Amino acid sequence: MGRDGVGPNGIAWHPSGFLLVARHETGSLLRVPVHDPGGIRPVALDEPAATSSTPFAGQGRGA
Repeated sequence: MGRDGVGPNGIAWHPSGFLLVARHETGSLLRVPVHDPGGIRPVALDEPAATSSTPFAGQGRGA
């Protein structure tokens, strides 16, 4: 992730112990195990994930 100069657009914690990471430029969603960060796996989607480069309300400029 990020070797091509572009990093994650959004990150969400899942109570099962992994992060879901969205990449705006590819529309992909990745599963990152917290205790094995090298075990990144793509999440199978029927269509690309809808992401946004706009900050969430309350985070800097987007309020």
